[in-house]
Amino acid sequence: MTRGSCLCGKIRFEVTVQFLGMVNCHCSDCRKAYGSGFGTEAVCRMDDFGYVEGEELIKSYQHSERVMRDFCGECDASTW
Repeated sequence: MTRGSCLCGKIRFEVTVQFLGMVNCHCSDCRKAYGSGFGTEAVCRMDDFGYVEGEELIKSYQHSERVMRDFCGECDASTW
């Protein structure tokens, strides 16, 4: 099991199985969103992902037709 949280810890989540994979994206949008040379994403099935606490604090931004960016409304950190 993998557990994680936003920076302030008010949103917590769990992934109950091993991730299916990980990818590094170097597009300009990911570089800007992550403040880095790339953004890393872990991939799992939605059935294997769950919030433990703080789901009501999540804010979302529809970045593009295919990409929704979620973040904590308290600390502005990505929740995963």
